[in-house]
Amino acid sequence: MLSLPTLLFLEVPSSIANGTNRIAIIAQALPAAMVYFRKGFGDLAQSVFLSMLLLPGSILGAYLGTQIDGKTFDKIVATILTITALSMFFGKTDKESDSEKETSNSIKRPHLVYPLVLLLGFYGGFIHIGIGFLIIYILHRIGGLSLIVTNAHKILIVVPYSVVSLLIFWGEVSVLWYAGLSLAIGTMFGSWVGAHITIKDGGKYITPLYQATIMMMVAVLMIR
Repeated sequence: MLSLPTLLFLEVPSSIANGTNRIAIIAQALPAAMVYFRKGFGDLAQSVFLSMLLLPGSILGAYLGTQIDGKTFDKIVATILTITALSMFFGKTDKESDSEKETSNSIKRPHLVYPLVLLLGFYGGFIHIGIGFLIIYILHRIGGLSLIVTNAHKILIVVPYSVVSLLIFWGEVSVLWYAGLSLAIGTMFGSWVGAHITIKDGGKYITPLYQATIMMMVAVLMIR
């Protein structure tokens, strides 16, 4: 969520920053996906199917991402970060969501879920920021999957389209491989530290700090 704005703050051109960010996304998702599936929480066949649905749109979205100008891209990023921060502040907790309806390990409304996932691929290829929230909404709220199964899918299905998007950005513009790898290492370490702190305090300090950081980035992006 914060890695792409960080690259923009460092004056990396928007399309190059957008592509470079995919390296961190892939590096962060793969280890987490392995943990879920080793513990038996995932459905590999379903994840593969969902990831294939994301691919066509992600190709179009990534190509558009290579063509958009920097100022417009900054405004789009700022808008998405604002919506994300507000949804974190006003949204319902996972516990509340689970108590409201019965969940399962299979998708209940495939006629709605699959077309939405297909459309979501375009957004993921274009910018990716906040796609995790959208995946949770589609698979958990609409599809009726349990949160733990939803998270297993969420982590794995972004990897194939992120690889394809990375290749498109690399071919069309450029990718800062060293910066991307550094970002990947920092993201993985930060996630590890954040998880341990959250377990201890239940997100009491991490969530407000995260929201404040997002809003600060929004302010800077809007006035650049």
